Amino acid sequence: MRYDRPDVGGLYVFHGRETDEGFDISLTDRTAIGSNWSVNTVPRFTAAPDANNNGKFDLWATTPGNGRLRFFADYTASGHTTVSGVSDAFPGYQSIG
Repeated sequence: MRYDRPDVGGLYVFHGRETDEGFDISLTDRTAIGSNWSVNTVPRFTAAPDANNNGKFDLWATTPGNGRLRFFADYTASGHTTVSGVSDAFPGYQSIG
């Protein structure tokens, strides 16, 4: 989830915890997995739990202005293994996922 000031663009995984009332997500219980993910640099993104079926977290994201869709394979707190340009057919999209 992107949660930060728009000029910072922090990208985080928020960890859910079971409580007596059910489940809860705290803004302080999170792991930073990226920076420079502001709406100006990454207008749209979505998480695919495992798009390439290798047991690791993956992301899809667009670039500003040109509609390029990128695939970030095997995303972790220390980064990702590869970034692939998948398509240039996404200009003007309001959402992906």
